[in-house]
Amino acid sequence: MSNFTNAAPMEGLLLCNRNGTLTPVTGLLAARGVAPDLNSIQLDPVDDRVWIGGITASAGRVDTLRIIGSAVANFTVVGNTGNGGSISGIAHDANGNAVASSGSITGTGGLFRIDRKTNLITRFVGGGSWTGQVGTCNCVCSDDFGNLYFGVTGAPA
Repeated sequence: MSNFTNAAPMEGLLLCNRNGTLTPVTGLLAARGVAPDLNSIQLDPVDDRVWIGGITASAGRVDTLRIIGSAVANFTVVGNTGNGGSISGIAHDANGNAVASSGSITGTGGLFRIDRKTNLITRFVGGGSWTGQVGTCNCVCSDDFGNLYFGVTGAPA
């Protein structure tokens, strides 16, 4: 669970068990070098990585980590979408690549594919050629076949 703009130690990344007990994951601030302001989190379908996306101080940033016990391990800075928007959602495509939603879909935002082997971030939905709903690309998910679904805020909703 991500929890931002809260008081320490309950800010950043929390482990939540089936009973609802929350345990802070330690070491995130030291590993990232910026505030633990996470707006999205997704478990990797292939290995034991956790993908996280930032907001505010780390807008547009995507990182991965592993958790050992309740501490951050194997932290990796993946990259940045470069659009200055919050990473509002993370899902995975049929090939296990991460897909992040972020920012104004008609501007510099949209959906971004993050290659799981190279960490190359490429926008593949959005920009000047977008003819759908105008607004913020605000969420993304995938089904068991790897099909992607995303939402865009705005009017008409």
